[in-house]
Amino acid sequence: MKKRLSQYLMMIFCISVFTGCVSTKKLSLRNDLVRTENKLGINLTKWDNLEFYVECSNWLGTSYRHGGMSKNGVDCSGFTNVIYNNVFNKKLERSSHLIYSKNCRRISKSSLKPGDLVFFRTGKSRKIDHVGIYLKDNKFIHASPRGGVRVDSLNDKYYKMTYYKSGRVR
Repeated sequence: MKKRLSQYLMMIFCISVFTGCVSTKKLSLRNDLVRTENKLGINLTKWDNLEFYVECSNWLGTSYRHGGMSKNGVDCSGFTNVIYNNVFNKKLERSSHLIYSKNCRRISKSSLKPGDLVFFRTGKSRKIDHVGIYLKDNKFIHASPRGGVRVDSLNDKYYKMTYYKSGRVR
């Protein structure tokens, strides 16, 4: 009888421990989701690639530095490289126009998916000179000389005017 009681108590203990771990993990995941949504200004679901969005949000506010590839300062292609390396384990070219020509296949703006790249021609040379990473809901994240790593909308007047093409990394 004592043996059965101890087995029963052990079973209840194990169930409560494992149930507690699962609910704690779910709660932690939910907190990450909400925190990331708030930082990026987008709505996320359990089907979204949370690792991608968390990594992007961790870079928000990083200052802009031409040629930079660290949290001490990063430029647009450096930021794109770091995200792609950390999240997707892919190495990209080091400049925005080379990323487009060597690492991407062209896609239409209407078929953008999270993680796709958006390219801009902002200078007088009319060649691609800026890249961002598409998030969702017409929002993208990029390293800008004006404000460092930030989220902007493709619907903003400036980005509508300078948008050039979209690409999906091969």
